[in-house]
Amino acid sequence: MPLYEYKCFECDKEFIVALSLSERQRGAVVQCPGCNSKNVRQMISSFIPRTASKTV
Repeated sequence: MPLYEYKCFECDKEFIVALSLSERQRGAVVQCPGCNSKNVRQMISSFIPRTASKTV
């Protein structure tokens, strides 16, 4: 399940939410766990791919 980073504009808290792709496509409402505000925005987060290493 993908993780999404959000920031609350009411209390300035940054938090992570796990949403399935189907929840995300349906427009799941995300609330701040600190103040329950819906005034949150998704942050752009870094992505680190993992690859299998081959040993010979």
